[in-house]
Amino acid sequence: MSTIPVVSLTSDSWPTIFSHPRNFNRELENKPYLTYLDEIYQRDYESDSGTENSDDESSADGDIGEDEEGNSSPEDESDAVSTAYADDLVVGTFTPIRRFSMKTISEETEYSVPLGGDDPVADFVEHAMETRFKDSNVGALSKSLVALLDVESKTSLDTAARPRRRRAKPFRGGLTRARLQTELEKPRFPTQGSDKLRLTNEVQIYLDRRSIYIPDLDALEMDKLANTATLGQRGGLLNFFHHHVSPSPFIGVIIPSNGFRQFNLHMHLPYFALREQVSLFRDPRKQPNGAPLRGSWVLSCLDTSGRSRVPEDGPKSCLYDAQISMFIVGIEERVWTTIGTADTFFERKGSLNSIKYHHDRRKTGSVAHWQDPISGRVWPSVALNEIDPSFSDPRKYFLSVLDHRVRTVLVEEYGKITGRMEEVVKDW
Repeated sequence: MSTIPVVSLTSDSWPTIFSHPRNFNRELENKPYLTYLDEIYQRDYESDSGTENSDDESSADGDIGEDEEGNSSPEDESDAVSTAYADDLVVGTFTPIRRFSMKTISEETEYSVPLGGDDPVADFVEHAMETRFKDSNVGALSKSLVALLDVESKTSLDTAARPRRRRAKPFRGGLTRARLQTELEKPRFPTQGSDKLRLTNEVQIYLDRRSIYIPDLDALEMDKLANTATLGQRGGLLNFFHHHVSPSPFIGVIIPSNGFRQFNLHMHLPYFALREQVSLFRDPRKQPNGAPLRGSWVLSCLDTSGRSRVPEDGPKSCLYDAQISMFIVGIEERVWTTIGTADTFFERKGSLNSIKYHHDRRKTGSVAHWQDPISGRVWPSVALNEIDPSFSDPRKYFLSVLDHRVRTVLVEEYGKITGRMEEVVKDW
């Protein structure tokens, strides 16, 4: 994948196009990628021309025209995907998740899959839909709280009466899958005016940030995210999905070198978690081969004190595969989205990373501080209405999440493992 070299997140290395307001097609950014594909197919199907004209051919390479400032015209951005592959992506031929990850002509997205290629993300989601969720209790699934969503925005409409007004909306409690999809499907950007551009539109956008947290990310939630992600979010979300189903460490910045450039900041931290538990937990999420998505083991070798062993009904040393992941995708420093997940299947109910923990705290309505579920940090707030200003800067936020999560993994999780091994060695 061709990218712009970014050696750090400092101002010297950070592309200047993200530090200033940019023109972007709001209508396209309000539209799910799969809907966009459907419209391309419909446009081709209804076309009276039997061959593509020169304009179609010029847009078939998937590039989006940008000026020296990195701004694009709505027409260029909406032609980001060639229509030549539309027949292969027609609704009904493939599942939504497979259409979402299927490679288009000459695109840069690293994790998109050529037609007929191996697709671990689609395989994982489709297998779950056909097995675990096929005959499951629909009523119970529909009531389960699976996500947290926080939205912060500021437009010229908000500042008309109060210049410093900023709308922050941490939702009161967790969201079901259906509610999450409903919220994500709502138009995000105002589109008043004929050109739908930020700088010339009647309604200007000063800030628009949303945060989505889904612990123990499973196939149903992945399907909801894929069905609501936009064209600009697709590449980062595919990267996120692939690191989730095939864990591997990665921390970095990805910025396409052509087209309508959006920044992608990624953090994927696989680790081992050691817990003292009476019984071993198994990850209910399954790979297509039937194995758990995350492994778990009882380490009997650590349950030895001298020559005596822990009773069968006593606590055992249980080791778990786990991962913490997040990514940020943004048009500029004031318009961005972050999605995060953490494995909690091996934790007790109400643990720090669980939906229950944050749901219970938010529903009380009396907390003096607002805790961000992705970073784990506590931010000063007044009845959940005000968020620390640094939280609005994607680079500062990314580094804050990275700092806290790396410390958690290295100090707490690996500290437990090394501490337990030292105890065993000393006993021997």
